[in-house]
Amino acid sequence: MSRAMMMAALLGMGLALPDSAATPATTDISAGAVSGTPATGGAGSAPPTAEGEDEELMRAVFSVESVDRFNHSIVVRAANGALTTIKVAPTAEGFEVHKGDQVSLDYYQGFVISLGSANAPVADTLQTPTRANAPVLGAAGARQITSTARVTSVDGETGTLELTTSDGRPHAFVIQDPAVQARLSSLHQGDRVTVTYTESVAVAISRATGT
Repeated sequence: MSRAMMMAALLGMGLALPDSAATPATTDISAGAVSGTPATGGAGSAPPTAEGEDEELMRAVFSVESVDRFNHSIVVRAANGALTTIKVAPTAEGFEVHKGDQVSLDYYQGFVISLGSANAPVADTLQTPTRANAPVLGAAGARQITSTARVTSVDGETGTLELTTSDGRPHAFVIQDPAVQARLSSLHQGDRVTVTYTESVAVAISRATGT
C-alpha cells in the first residue's frame, strides 16, 4: 500500500497525527514573557528610591553667630530670630565664614525623633550612630543624638520648638511627628526634657547676595 493510501486509511479510522508532526511547537508569550529586561511597575514591585528622598534640601539666609571649626559646625540666627546649630558637611565648600557674616545655606533640617521627661535615663537612650540607626540626610549623613535640654521657646500652634542642649548649643525644630506635637501643649519655657534628634546639616555655604 502506498504512503498516501495509508494516510487516508488512518484518517478514515478517526486517528490523527500528533501536532508536532505537522507544525513546530509555539509558546504563548502574551502574558509575562521574558523580554531580556526585568519587568517594572507591576503589582508588588518596589518603586525606585533615592538616598535622602524623605528629607527636603532647603535654602535660606542666616546670620552667623559663632563658628566651631573643631566640630565643623556653626550657630546661626534665622530671619525670625531663632538660633540653631548646623553641622557643616565635610564636603561642603565655603566654610571660611566668621561671626556676623550673612550666609546662604543649602541644608537638611534636623528633626525631633522623641521628646520625654528630663528624668528619663539618658545613658540608656544614647545610640552610637551606625548605618542602621542613623537617619540619612542626603549625602551628608547626620548623627542621631540624645541629650537633656532646656526649652527656650515653644509654640504648639505652629509646631515650633527651640531647645538648648546640655552642651550649650541652641537648636530650632519644626515638629512634624504627631506624637511629638502632642507633647508641645504641655511644655513651657524653662522646662527640662530629654530629646532625641538628628542634626541639621549644611551641604553648601555661600555669601548671601548683596552682603
